[in-house]
Amino acid sequence: MSNHPNLTYRWNTGSFSAFINNLSAGTYTVTVTDVDGCQDTAITEINNSTGFDTGIVINENKLVANQNDVSYQWIDCENNTYLQGAVYQSFNPSRDGNYSVELKGIDINGNECVEITDCVNFELSSSTEEKMFWNKVKIPTIIHDELNIQLSTLSLVSKIYIKNMSGYSMTIDAKNVVNNISIDLVTLPSGMYFIVFEINGERFVKKIIKI
Repeated sequence: MSNHPNLTYRWNTGSFSAFINNLSAGTYTVTVTDVDGCQDTAITEINNSTGFDTGIVINENKLVANQNDVSYQWIDCENNTYLQGAVYQSFNPSRDGNYSVELKGIDINGNECVEITDCVNFELSSSTEEKMFWNKVKIPTIIHDELNIQLSTLSLVSKIYIKNMSGYSMTIDAKNVVNNISIDLVTLPSGMYFIVFEINGERFVKKIIKI
C-alpha cells in the first residue's frame, strides 16, 4: 500500500499510518478515506507460523525434540530457567519435572526465528537395579507412630534417612541390623516424607505419608 498524501488510514490496531510493522499473528483491517469522504476497507490475515515441529518425544529417561537442524536450549518450566549444558536435540533430566525446549533457526520463510515448545511432564522410570531393590524391601506407604522396614539386604545399606521438602532430615542408625528395623516416629509431624537408602553410592527413595 503506497502512502498517498490525499488519503487517510485507520487500522484496527489504532494506527493512522499507511504502514504498520512488527505484527503478531492475527487479522488486520485498514479503512482508507479520500478527500471526498469515500472509503474502502481491506482485511488481511497474518500467520507467524515458523513451520518448526514443536513436538517432544519421551523415550525412556530421555526427552527428544522432533525438530531437526536447529539449535536447542532446554528449559525447566517450574522456574522458567535455562538448563546449563542442555543444548542438544535430546536431553536426559536428572529428576521429575516439566520441561520445554527453545528452538532457534531459519523458519519456512527464510527468517531467523526462535520458538519455545509447550512444557511436557516427565517422570524418571525406575532402573532394573532400583526395581530389584524395591522387590526386596517392604515399607508401608501410610505410617502412624512407627515405621517398620523389612529388607533382606539391610546389612548392605550404608545410610538411611528421612527428609521432607521443607529441609527436615532425620538419619537412622542401621548399623548391626541384618533384616528388620523399627523407627519411632511419634514426634514426627504429619505430612509427606521421603525415606532414602544409600547403598554403594546409589540412592533409593520412597515416598511415605505420616498421619
